[in-house]
Amino acid sequence: MVNFKKQAGVFTVELALVTLIIFSFITFTSELTIRQSIHGLLQNLSFSGASLIKERTQLYDSNTTVSHDQANDLFRLLSQSMSRSFAQFSESNFGMTIEQVTFRNKDIKDPVLSLYKKGMSCPSGGKRLMRETQLFFLTERGNPIPLYRVSLCYRKGSQKLASSAIMIGR
Repeated sequence: MVNFKKQAGVFTVELALVTLIIFSFITFTSELTIRQSIHGLLQNLSFSGASLIKERTQLYDSNTTVSHDQANDLFRLLSQSMSRSFAQFSESNFGMTIEQVTFRNKDIKDPVLSLYKKGMSCPSGGKRLMRETQLFFLTERGNPIPLYRVSLCYRKGSQKLASSAIMIGR
């Protein structure tokens, strides 16, 4: 004859283990979803930031150099956008780097790199924009086109999520 009291204990242990596994899977999936969501948001904002840097020459003046005030305004704008989109956003975990390559005397072989960093330090993501010489080119009139890279990063727990976008100027 089967002892049902022993089987009831086994059932309880099995239920506890299965519940633990399901709970762990749900927790892992939710963390992964949050990370992917933040990374997607960083990608969209880095592209938007690079577009704003490019288009500001049409809005304000023809100066291709990003001023310190314009970079601060961009950081504030992107930071506010992050805080509206992500409830647990902390500005101390957010960082932005703007790299700008302009050219002296309309010479494509004489690039000038300008860097602007704000907030948390973002990873460089490989080569500096100055070394991306395959992206340097001239317009039909022979003028070199400035390049802009906006890199954004956010620390979520022990991981640092980052994205960058490169845009050619006008």
